[in-house]
Amino acid sequence: MVHLHDDEASSLEAAKQILTQTGGLLIELENHGKRLVSFRKGGRRYEFDPNRIFTPRGRSENLHYLNDTVTSQALGSVKAFSSFILKKIPKSVVTLVAVHNNQNGNYSIDSYKSGVRSKGVLKWYKDPKRDPDNFFIVNNSEMFRRLKRMEFNAVLQNNAHAADDGSLSIYYGKKNLVYVNIEVEKGKLDEQVKMLNAFLNTLR
Repeated sequence: MVHLHDDEASSLEAAKQILTQTGGLLIELENHGKRLVSFRKGGRRYEFDPNRIFTPRGRSENLHYLNDTVTSQALGSVKAFSSFILKKIPKSVVTLVAVHNNQNGNYSIDSYKSGVRSKGVLKWYKDPKRDPDNFFIVNNSEMFRRLKRMEFNAVLQNNAHAADDGSLSIYYGKKNLVYVNIEVEKGKLDEQVKMLNAFLNTLR
């Protein structure tokens, strides 16, 4: 499991609870409780989103979006940092699980129904009984089918057409490796644990 945004505390707690029971590896980015990572290079201060750095395009767009001026040296430092994180993931890993939290009503399964994000979607399922803020993003059709059968909100990423934002989901999609993102509203620890357990059941 991977936890990249240090301001998303309940997702981290859920991952630790599950891995205590099942065993496994958790890669956690400690960043003083902040979402964006900041650093200094050549006398300038820069910041970046640590889940927008795993492809050249995403890395460049994120740095230029968050900073007034971006040098090649700064881009090189962020590239090295992304490589450092990726090297922490063992080559033997078959499925990577990213755990995230969102704000109520700010980002949900509905974000993928229409608009820019919908272009990167192969399939979309929303259960009317569930909170739309709690959903899965997967890049494997069989996994999507199993989650839908359990009536969880889920998005099946279109690896060929999803916008390159530099996220781990895009990186893994390009590599044809299995990736799942579990998005849950902040503070909903019990729901995140429930969704993690349900996902693990799809692997059995």
